[in-house]
Amino acid sequence: MAGRQRLRTADAPSLEPPARMRPLVDRYRDAATAAGHTPRIAITLPLAVADTDTEAEHLADRHIARHLEVWREAVESWNEHESDEYPDFGRKLAGIGPEHIRDGNAAIVGSPATVATRILRLVRDFGGVDQFLWQVDIGAMPPAQAHRSIELFRDAVVPLRGEGRGLPRRGPLPGRRRLTERCRIPTGSRS
Repeated sequence: MAGRQRLRTADAPSLEPPARMRPLVDRYRDAATAAGHTPRIAITLPLAVADTDTEAEHLADRHIARHLEVWREAVESWNEHESDEYPDFGRKLAGIGPEHIRDGNAAIVGSPATVATRILRLVRDFGGVDQFLWQVDIGAMPPAQAHRSIELFRDAVVPLRGEGRGLPRRGPLPGRRRLTERCRIPTGSRS
């Protein structure tokens, strides 16, 4: 229905690997195209970039664990109810940890080279992505750590476009639209 009504879609892969969401994304694209609209796909998921994969995993896992804890608490109210749209959601959520989110590509975590590779895999799994909405402060990550992750993304991932790693040298990064024009990092504190 969303595709026929010219609505855009934002997907947040978490419990299911992105590749398993592909049939739903394709159905949306087909409906939008059949209705004469241009389908638009946005994906929102955590991003943690560090100098090494180990450092990024350590940083991300701690905060993804906190995010999952809060999510589980919120879902407890569903314990007495079942939804056709979210079958066994509480049970599925109870059985996962940060490594499931990270290793399933439902969070982009790693060194700059690993992050670039995972972005390409995610784009492939979804059949193209128009926009990423990065969650850089997942699980109450301290601002200084989130800031460092954004800096590394801007300074070390985006430049990989010109190093033959599968990211285009010019024009938009994977998908149909620009992955990022430029990461704008605010300086100073908010008043």
